Amino acid sequence: MLNHITIQGRLTADPELKTTDEGVSYCRFTIAVDRPKKQENGEKIADFFNCIVWNKTAEIVAKWFGKGKWITIVGALRNYTWMKDDEKRTSTQILVKEVHFSGGKSDSSIAKSDLPATPPELEGINDFNLDEFEEILSGEDVPF
Repeated sequence: MLNHITIQGRLTADPELKTTDEGVSYCRFTIAVDRPKKQENGEKIADFFNCIVWNKTAEIVAKWFGKGKWITIVGALRNYTWMKDDEKRTSTQILVKEVHFSGGKSDSSIAKSDLPATPPELEGINDFNLDEFEEILSGEDVPF
């Protein structure tokens, strides 16, 4: 089974960081994604996607993204149902697993020189020592 979605759009509002009673960080936000085709009167059509992101990624989204900023997310669709006033309600949201910076120079009101090349939270995330890996010379050396 495959449940995978990648979308790029603009945040409709500033994401708000919250914490569960157990101390786990999360934030919800909505992304507006333009459709490729315009209406007959020339106006753009957009779809709006509700998203939720957890843990350290939620803290990064709350710190580095704001209303109107471009964002690319990778995640999975989740359907939720509940009863309210004897009526079954349903909602769909994206459970965000990855967040990517998508804006360009014109997207930011902050001078590029004011921003670090990599957010401090992500520095060293891919640091590893190549000496720790074993070189595989042929398919016969693969352990599976």
